[in-house]
Amino acid sequence: MSELTTQTSLQPEAASNANRVRRLKGLLLALLGAVLWGVSGTAAQVLFQRFGIAPGWLVAVRMTVSGLLLVTIVGVRTGRLSVLAPWRNLRTAVGMLVFGLIGLLGVQYTYFSAIGYGNAATATILQYLSPLVIVAYSAIRSRGCLHARNSCA
Repeated sequence: MSELTTQTSLQPEAASNANRVRRLKGLLLALLGAVLWGVSGTAAQVLFQRFGIAPGWLVAVRMTVSGLLLVTIVGVRTGRLSVLAPWRNLRTAVGMLVFGLIGLLGVQYTYFSAIGYGNAATATILQYLSPLVIVAYSAIRSRGCLHARNSCA
């Protein structure tokens, strides 16, 4: 009986340790992502200025390599069929294509083009100012002041 009690009392502690490990892993991955994002602008600036690489080429290579890497990771972790699952639904497939081509490709290309014409610091500032530009554009387009409710969205 005491053995059963000992096993049950260890289970919450093991779960707590597992949560700590997952939390630490998440924190380290978030930190790594932030560092890699920060380095990418500076690395791109070096590639553009010293080696004459075009922003369009860098964006194409970067997105192709990252896409293949993500598809490979998903395929290994969940199986090959799960990689193709989103493409079976026409609406999902069209949504992914639109998001990828207009959203991701647009943001990546404009960011790296800004680095190519200026520098990484200016491009980063412009990228972070984009929400304010969108709010200002909306105010001008609607010919009036935006209400707090709309501008917070």
